[in-house]
Amino acid sequence: MFGLLDWLKIGAGAALGALVASGPAYLYGAHVGRQQAAVARLEADVDAYVKREGIDHEVDGMDRYRICLDL
Repeated sequence: MFGLLDWLKIGAGAALGALVASGPAYLYGAHVGRQQAAVARLEADVDAYVKREGIDHEVDGMDRYRICLDL
């Protein structure tokens, strides 16, 4: 069967293999996370722009008296 040294070699190989395999998985996850953050930031910017445009259109339609009342 296997001796103690053989079991240690198998265990060390398994640990090294897990370490080597975890590197690319971590980098892929970090890349996906950055992409999701960028998309969320862009969606928030677009929503803010649309809201600002709506407010601008409301204010453009008001006279000075109505603007003073709202402020």
